[in-house]
Amino acid sequence: MSYQSKKLNQFMADVSHNNMLLPALQREYTWKPQQIVTLIDSLMQEYPINTMMFWEVQDISKLPLDFYLFLDPNYLNNSSEDKSTNTLLNSDGKKRFQDRPVNVVIDGQQRITSLYIALYGSYNGKKLYLNLDHEAPADNGAGMKFDLRFLTEDDAEKLKSKGENWIKVNEVASSNFSAFDYLVDHGLKDNKVARKALEQLEKMYKASEINYYLISGNDDIDSVLDIFVRTNSGGKPLTKGDLLLSSLTTDWAKGDESTNARLFVEGIIKNVKDLSFCINKDWVLKCFLVLKDSSLKMTVATFKQEHISGFVFKNKDAISDSINKAFTLVRDFGLQESALTTKLAVIPIAYYIFKNNLQGATFNDTTRKEDFYAMRKYLFCAILNNLFAGQSDNKLQEVRAALRNKSSFTLETFKRPSEINMTDERIKELLQTQKKDAFPLLNIIHALGLKPLDSGKQYDVDHIFPVKQCKTCGVDKLVYDTVPNLELLESSINRSKNAKDVTYWTGLKNDDERAQWHANNFIPTDAVLEIDEINDFVKKRGDIFEEILEKLKPNK
Repeated sequence: MSYQSKKLNQFMADVSHNNMLLPALQREYTWKPQQIVTLIDSLMQEYPINTMMFWEVQDISKLPLDFYLFLDPNYLNNSSEDKSTNTLLNSDGKKRFQDRPVNVVIDGQQRITSLYIALYGSYNGKKLYLNLDHEAPADNGAGMKFDLRFLTEDDAEKLKSKGENWIKVNEVASSNFSAFDYLVDHGLKDNKVARKALEQLEKMYKASEINYYLISGNDDIDSVLDIFVRTNSGGKPLTKGDLLLSSLTTDWAKGDESTNARLFVEGIIKNVKDLSFCINKDWVLKCFLVLKDSSLKMTVATFKQEHISGFVFKNKDAISDSINKAFTLVRDFGLQESALTTKLAVIPIAYYIFKNNLQGATFNDTTRKEDFYAMRKYLFCAILNNLFAGQSDNKLQEVRAALRNKSSFTLETFKRPSEINMTDERIKELLQTQKKDAFPLLNIIHALGLKPLDSGKQYDVDHIFPVKQCKTCGVDKLVYDTVPNLELLESSINRSKNAKDVTYWTGLKNDDERAQWHANNFIPTDAVLEIDEINDFVKKRGDIFEEILEKLKPNK
């Protein structure tokens, strides 16, 4: 990678002669007119702009990646996400660049496109003009020095008819433009504002140095992709999933331009959100790879070679329904979003549903009830044993292999059963979980213990015997800050309870409310809610939890 610079007019020539291309990994152009105006003003004031990055490719026809030309400089804002406003190079188009080196934009698309529009074209039929009589108002709030505006031809003529002097900014790109000659020809040689503005405009175009990094001698798409993710700084940060989705969208459009892969993925994410769970593009794309029985590497090569786009397009309804069904089951299992600490654990459930065409199955009836409990046990164990905490792709592959060609949900052939099976030792460890990590375990205990949480409410982890009281009485933290002394309370109730003594707090309830609180929170029937009896309380409640968690052991 080398650090280089080039004059602005040379950059614009590269764009206009198609010596600079955009990878299909880039987002659509999104800048608004005021952003373009601010960029031009900054350059005219000789402020530096962020360093850009380009990838020198010797022959794009040899790469399994799609490329776009830059926008037509006469830009018309396209509000539809179904069709790109850039021209996609098809196979024949890519051959035009055979054995011809081009610079592919890694970081800087929005700025270069904005400069191209300002200096060579228009924005929604309006060209950029520079006021030669007045600077920008001093109170403009953006530090603007020059009065730059996008105007229609009619708007510009009306201003000129009032005796005002305005010039199209793109006139500076004419090969024979001279600020001095323009001032003389238009009787403005004594106009100090005009002279300063035109001199700065000409200097910007002909002498401004644009700094950039150039990646050369590297045709490995995925290593460049990683660089893109690390360095892209414009607007919302990009993830690798964003970039791969852009590539997927391009391939998808070749099959049917009436649909859109990005909207399809966003639709899946929205459907899952409606079920009160949150997933992102990376999760959805990883799920596609699992369902396809392909490699799980999130690379351009994988998506191209495994024909992921075609597979997803062909099975889009079944895939969407399988994912939706999987998260419906997670909700039916009794889990809340905060307890689902590894969303990857849901993918094998979607895989099983997809492979067995169970999108419309009713899992709580007698024919599929065993599947329901098996999937629930798997998911709860995966969460509690942190199955996907390391080498997640390997774990996904192993779970998928265990489920492949199975007509019932079973992990009997899972490669390392000790990593997922619940044991007595693990249950005892779990009961020592402290408050900061306790929500998933308590949620699972509620689900297994038939005391489900209300999916429409928010819950907090709370100490039954409050910390302040325990510290005052010298109670060991391993007693008061572990699961047997913790409960899940509705957030609103927790705020009102605050740090009240448990005896006092429960005394505020009537008999029915107190009995309900005992039942909902697995309070031992013979428990004494006095601080002197906390050790006995924790022991008895821990025994209840241990018995509940034993349902997750094999053959239970």
